[in-house]
Amino acid sequence: MQDVAAQYDVPASHAAHILRDFETTPELAPLETLVTGFDPTPVGVDEGGHLYLRADADPYWDVVAEELGLTAVGRDVIATAHDRHVSNATPESLTDCGPGFVVSCPEFPAAAIDDIHTLLERMSVSSRRATVWALDHQARSLAAIANILSISEPLVRTDLAAVNRATRRVVDATRALDIPHCHLTHRVVDPLSPDWLGANWSPWLSLHDRDQLLDDLPHDPGVYRVRHTAIPGLLYIGETGADGGIRSRVGLGLADGLTAQNCPDGGNHDATTGLWQIATALDGNLEVSVATPPIAANRRHRRALEATLIAVCRREIGWTPSVQLNRTPLADTPSPGVDPCAVLESSSEENSYPVPSWLGGEQRRTRAGWDSSGRNLVRSPTVQ
Repeated sequence: MQDVAAQYDVPASHAAHILRDFETTPELAPLETLVTGFDPTPVGVDEGGHLYLRADADPYWDVVAEELGLTAVGRDVIATAHDRHVSNATPESLTDCGPGFVVSCPEFPAAAIDDIHTLLERMSVSSRRATVWALDHQARSLAAIANILSISEPLVRTDLAAVNRATRRVVDATRALDIPHCHLTHRVVDPLSPDWLGANWSPWLSLHDRDQLLDDLPHDPGVYRVRHTAIPGLLYIGETGADGGIRSRVGLGLADGLTAQNCPDGGNHDATTGLWQIATALDGNLEVSVATPPIAANRRHRRALEATLIAVCRREIGWTPSVQLNRTPLADTPSPGVDPCAVLESSSEENSYPVPSWLGGEQRRTRAGWDSSGRNLVRSPTVQ
């Protein structure tokens, strides 16, 4: 604490006072607070009964600062002192696991660590749910699991049920992949088709109507595509396997802020800022269509499907979807008299490698709604 106090130019007694307040505040009990609020991943245990957790520490220290009424300097003092202590206490075998915490948890079985990471690699579940499942796999009772993690038994029961549901989705995905003639196909290549690549895409839904989105979007993992009715092609393609599925990622994330008067900062979704700029510059509507094929339950297959959709869309249209990869093609408001569609087209072309001629690049562009000179052939407010 003396070294940290000197680093931040505060009295050592002040730093020690912050530490005492932290240690004597029960609401900041590390394990319970971390497990319920910050989703840490167990990475190891030692013979002394210490459990090593990997987690994003910054949000935790923000909560600590708010609870103790600390200034920004006080928050950094306690966080730095903690990180140094953890660094000194962490075995060399775990130093590559990233920042985190060390807590006393002598009942935590070392054998559960590998099970946790295996589940996280194979399925889209939170670290807490993977940990609960691994402890259950070690034949621990609900009461024992709740005691080890300092959480309630109903929460343990809920997490186990969630993992079981996710497991069933993965089993369904595996069975789908075992079918010789999987319904996904390369024959339907139009990115706007309801049967694009053989997936069963939903009707187009307005991204400006969040209430309707929350009613209609599924809770399952899957992929989604975004278009604007005034221009051809797609603006964005995404995937999600998060808790709440597409409903959460699109309805609570992507659509958040699209109807605001001021440009959102994209805090809930990287594409929101770029989509807001396009929606503000053009007449028409932003729309989303989603698909939840069984293979989307598997994270690797879902991401492979997303990459395939982006590649096929780029081939058919002539460029990568306009706001993919955090792009904001209309970040600067076009000058009066300048067609925003032309600016969007130019930006999309500049940020994408050209489609090779042997793949029919010029023909693909014309079919998507652009002629060989780059002029937009589709100005209808709706694009089929």
